[in-house]
Amino acid sequence: MNEQTRGARAPLPAVQLLKFGAVGASNTVVDLLLFILFYNGLHFNYLLAHVISYSCGTVNSFVWNRYFTFERRSRLRGRELYRFILLNVCSFLLSLAFIYGFSHLLKLPVIVSKVSSIILTVLVNYVGSKYWCFVER
Repeated sequence: MNEQTRGARAPLPAVQLLKFGAVGASNTVVDLLLFILFYNGLHFNYLLAHVISYSCGTVNSFVWNRYFTFERRSRLRGRELYRFILLNVCSFLLSLAFIYGFSHLLKLPVIVSKVSSIILTVLVNYVGSKYWCFVER
């Protein structure tokens, strides 16, 4: 029995997109604050700082998107978690490429490169989450 048969309605796409944006904003805050802490505060290499901060944002993203944005109340399935992890590994690698390219090739500050990478990977994450990770079978 799925959510539809229990009387739950699927949220309107605009509402879902707004929820995704709110979750994304919280992920961005978690990611950026931790990145700044590790990179500027503790003087970690930007790659290590990015791995730590992005990983924490990813955990935050999974919990909030699963239960709040896409309103999944069913038992967690391995397929869903596997797809989410795979999507976020791809997004992480894409963001790392942007950070590297912007900071080394375009000579932008690392923090500006980090923010730019977040902006560019949001769409990839939304489409992947909505149509691949958190879909009803």
